[in-house]
Amino acid sequence: MRNLFSGIALYISLAFCALCNASTLIQRGSSVASAGQVQREFVRRLSTGAKVYFPFNAEFTNYTERWSVASAPEIAVVVVPATAQDVATTVKIANAFGVPFFAMNRGHGSTISQRNVRHGVEINLRNLASIDIAKDGMSAAMGGGVFVDEIIKTLDAKGKTTVTGSCACVGGMGPALGGGFGRYMGYWGLAADQIIDLDVVLADGSMTKVSATSNPDLFWGMRGAGHNFGIVTQFNYKIYDRPTPTWFYSIMFFTNDKLEKFFKLLNDQVDNGNQPKELTGYTLFLMNPEISKTEPVILYTIYYAGPAAAAEPYLAPFSKLGPVIATNGTTSYPDFANAVGSGVDSPVCQDGGSAALFPTGLKTLNGTANRAVWTLFKKMVTEQPGFQNSIVQFENYPVQKMQSIDPASTAYAHRDDNLLVSWTMIYTPSSALDALVPQYGHQARALFDAGEPQRPLNVYVNYAYGDETVEQIYGYEPWRVQKLKSLKKRYDPQNRFSCLSLPFKFGHDGGLAVLATVVKHHGNGSPANGNAHKRRSLNGGNFISRMHPTCPPCLPDETITARSEDLHLASDMLLHSCTLLGICCFLCVPFVLSTITCENGAGTSPLLADCYAALSQISDTDDLVGVLRNSAFSLDAGSFGKPRKMLDLASRK
Repeated sequence: MRNLFSGIALYISLAFCALCNASTLIQRGSSVASAGQVQREFVRRLSTGAKVYFPFNAEFTNYTERWSVASAPEIAVVVVPATAQDVATTVKIANAFGVPFFAMNRGHGSTISQRNVRHGVEINLRNLASIDIAKDGMSAAMGGGVFVDEIIKTLDAKGKTTVTGSCACVGGMGPALGGGFGRYMGYWGLAADQIIDLDVVLADGSMTKVSATSNPDLFWGMRGAGHNFGIVTQFNYKIYDRPTPTWFYSIMFFTNDKLEKFFKLLNDQVDNGNQPKELTGYTLFLMNPEISKTEPVILYTIYYAGPAAAAEPYLAPFSKLGPVIATNGTTSYPDFANAVGSGVDSPVCQDGGSAALFPTGLKTLNGTANRAVWTLFKKMVTEQPGFQNSIVQFENYPVQKMQSIDPASTAYAHRDDNLLVSWTMIYTPSSALDALVPQYGHQARALFDAGEPQRPLNVYVNYAYGDETVEQIYGYEPWRVQKLKSLKKRYDPQNRFSCLSLPFKFGHDGGLAVLATVVKHHGNGSPANGNAHKRRSLNGGNFISRMHPTCPPCLPDETITARSEDLHLASDMLLHSCTLLGICCFLCVPFVLSTITCENGAGTSPLLADCYAALSQISDTDDLVGVLRNSAFSLDAGSFGKPRKMLDLASRK
């Protein structure tokens, strides 16, 4: 058996090198690199400042933490680029190995389609965070890794501001790619409307400039559907003189007996999309045990770009309604998010929980529908106390400027919406609660949608749950959908940007196809009898799902003892190459080899048992060669000289 696996080792090491050029990563001359050397070699292909982290590095957890773990991608290696070229290089490496990649800034995306990333490469943009204000003060060049708090504070220090998301902790560009709502949109429109140009890494790893004059078709698509087409490494963005030095806010709580009157007042304030550009409202249903332990309450926050006296006419009707708690204040814009509970250190911004959103765009608020949603919310938190931290959001931004911009000018399709509402489930991670999320979320969205039966369901992509249709997210006009299809086919035909992808037929299942193919070729066979080959049926998908991407070498490098030179070469090459991209399951052979190599040391890990058992049923090298030759490698005898001769030589050692 040991001779068999020596042959397996040599054959697959050659196949793997040819397929992925892995030897350039882990072999120098006749020596074999250790895990640390592999990591350094990966970094060598990037710039000096780039970092690479594996699951066994302490930094890995910090770079993969997300706001919601319920929809987290499965990351196996993190690359932290220092330059745009690093991003492009990482994409090319991931493509060469056929593994998915996932660009991340602050980790606030919550769509379930992010789960499409299995054993993927995270490209963490955090170090691309420069902000350079142009000499004319009308724009700023920003790195793809900047986030809202940095943008607001950097610009404010120069007397400037711009449109960003409302939560200080979210990324700057991510929201803009899907439209981007914010408190200043009454002045200047959506965040997407502020984009002058973009430096984008495309799905094939090429780099391009995108603007109204350079790739104008892609410029249209990036502003509203940009998550589907590329990774933004830098962007030029419109900035403006700060219109006011202070912002006023009022936070009020109402009991549910005021619900119908409250929403009548809120509809009056929205005024069919004509609320003043200085005014933003934010309403929640939530549990507040200080007010009621059994009944959800209404929280209303008014934001006003200006002093308290100017805000008073808009505040007065709600004050007269009789809030049980009211808190007012005035602050500078850089401190505003902290004051109203959406700052970097606020509870809403902390990572590690689970969340799912079910958004709906509306023209007006239907009191009957809102009461039904409140009733459903009460029912949910009563039946499932694990959802006690959930909320229902009603966001009324000033929309006149957004609606004055030609809706055909960008891929953002829902400019006629006056309000954004969202059933937002927040809970401690739990598979049992995960299973209940769609049940409640779809019920709530159906209630909101029924409140406006004359309009189709509009879904804000940045809040999308992930099971919506193309039309619901990107618009119902046939020309719009067709244009997006054409862009997707041109710029990402393999659907590499699948985490927020248009549901068109393009992609592949992400990184483990070779293993699934190799395993499925084992098939079902007759029991061992004479010279017949005994084989074991093993479902490739189940096998893959049981393997964890965290798989460092079985022993420290200095204690690994090879049974033969070839075995050591192949074991290190395969194990460390696969670990390099966090896909130790890419082939199960490295596990088998490391098990044999370490059999007198650490012993056989239970994690490797299925793979070991599956391959141990192959009784000779010819059988395995046949399996591999018919697998995804598609090798022939001439590919590497004479593979059978090499196997024979290895077997005689």
